[in-house]
Amino acid sequence: MVLCGALMVLRDLVQLGFGTANGRFVSFLDSLWNCFEFRNQPPMSPVNTKRKCLKQQRSPYHINSTENMTVWWRVRTFLLSFLLKYGSSTVVSVLVWRKPVVLKSFRHFASFAFCLFLIQFFPGDLPYEHIRASKSVQCVIRCGCTLYKLRKVLFVVEYFRRRHTFAALVSTMLLAVITVDGNSLARNVENVLSNRGLNLSCKTDMFREVCRGARFFWQRNGPLMLSAAILGVANAACDKFSTQLQGVAWLLLLGAKITSLVLMMHRNGVLHLVASIFAPYRHFQSQLTPDRPKRD
Repeated sequence: MVLCGALMVLRDLVQLGFGTANGRFVSFLDSLWNCFEFRNQPPMSPVNTKRKCLKQQRSPYHINSTENMTVWWRVRTFLLSFLLKYGSSTVVSVLVWRKPVVLKSFRHFASFAFCLFLIQFFPGDLPYEHIRASKSVQCVIRCGCTLYKLRKVLFVVEYFRRRHTFAALVSTMLLAVITVDGNSLARNVENVLSNRGLNLSCKTDMFREVCRGARFFWQRNGPLMLSAAILGVANAACDKFSTQLQGVAWLLLLGAKITSLVLMMHRNGVLHLVASIFAPYRHFQSQLTPDRPKRD
């Protein structure tokens, strides 16, 4: 199953390349990973000790099995998951005067509903437990999500392609952050507001929370903003080339896209997962290799 998924992601990359349109399979993987991350995030403990801890209320759709979930919690789970999945992309589509993805076809809604069923409501929690326990499955899903999000960045870059100004470059980076990481940021904000809360009575704790959030934002979105900047500058440079140097411009843009893909893979933890998967094999090979005698 892992090999089949990896081949389908590779097939999507070969067929659609570094365009702005995503295939059905990588779109499905992004929805699946979005639902998985929504459930897998641990509830944050409250800052204020007087605030009632809501871990027991949130645990059914974040950590534990969903078989005993009430109807209200099932509806709340569906609405929150749907909003956190399509909220950021809808905001970007409205800002650039494009039709939101969720309104283009019923297939997107059906695919999301099926992913939510697999992660939240499947009997015995088999898909969720299998994804959580298998690094190989996580690696394939994250590879598909990386390709999906890179094409979202390319869509934003193409929108600002003919606008060679510093404001356009800044707008490209900001919209890239919204369309790629908006869902994750919204999940963290929802988690904080629903569980942790903000201790407004203590300025030290408030300042520490803001600094922690800014540090988290930069560590997570630094590579993303760098990728958007590289693509934006590469597009602007390619537009300056004459017709005789179109081959050079194409190679420059291709190199920028490959560099952005590597940065996005690093950001999404794909490279770390690959290293952890192959680490036992390297250790086993090192044990089989006999030590060479030292020369005098």
